[in-house]
Amino acid sequence: MSNEDMPKRGFDDEKIRKIRKVLTENSQGLWVREIARKSGLDKSTVSIYLSNYMKSEVSVVSISGLVKIYRLRGKNE
Repeated sequence: MSNEDMPKRGFDDEKIRKIRKVLTENSQGLWVREIARKSGLDKSTVSIYLSNYMKSEVSVVSISGLVKIYRLRGKNE
């Protein structure tokens, strides 16, 4: 397999756009599995992007300590 045939690794603007779109459409927030399902991305990819590349854009609401609900930050947050 040549380098051109291999999947792209690392930061991808298209993945950010998909996650942002899902969160915009669900302002109450969603957990990672739901974001993954609605965006068509893998659950681990969504988790990595939320925690590494979108930290400043999302708020985390913890319910019962295990489940994290992510939502886009408001302008005043």
